[in-house]
Amino acid sequence: MEGRYAEAIETLQRSITVRPTDRAYSNLATAFFDLRRFGEAARAYNEALQIDSAKYVVWGNLGDAYQYSGDRDRASVAYQKAIALAKRRLEVNPRDATVLGNLALYYSDLGQVKLAHENLGRALRLVPNDAGVLLDAALVYNNFGDVGQAIHWLEKALQQGFLFDTVRNAPVFDSLRGDPRFKSLLDRYGSRREESSPRPFEPRQG
Repeated sequence: MEGRYAEAIETLQRSITVRPTDRAYSNLATAFFDLRRFGEAARAYNEALQIDSAKYVVWGNLGDAYQYSGDRDRASVAYQKAIALAKRRLEVNPRDATVLGNLALYYSDLGQVKLAHENLGRALRLVPNDAGVLLDAALVYNNFGDVGQAIHWLEKALQQGFLFDTVRNAPVFDSLRGDPRFKSLLDRYGSRREESSPRPFEPRQG
């Protein structure tokens, strides 16, 4: 989360050597993903799923790794699996805003505009100030090419405590890096980060 990827990778690889777990593989994959090493990220996510294939978040992350590797067919399969598992979670608790926000994101990854907006709207009505759901909103609008709305929701997520370093390093926002509004947002929150410690936020990593 602090962008210290070399240290993270070394530590996670040691952990896996001692005892392979799905969480260690998943976090290792995320470190690779943020370094734009998408093929290695996909392999590590697959290792995580070999241990536990029931976590929808890991399937969604695998979809991202395939998508950024240029393998759209495998990405689509992974997103569909993530959606199926997330919908099972909603059968248990239909008011789980975290799942609804994630589901909206996966639908947007597949280009399903109506379902993405429906699920995002439900999530935001339930928890309008949740940093993770606000970030999902930014990602959904970014997937649909609405840069203004993406930056609007991204700022709200940062205001609610979403980690600045996570946003700054995320490949999913690479498409915004040439936009002056995005640069201004990073400059403003980067300055605030230096002035005070960020509010802790627990990432929803599988």
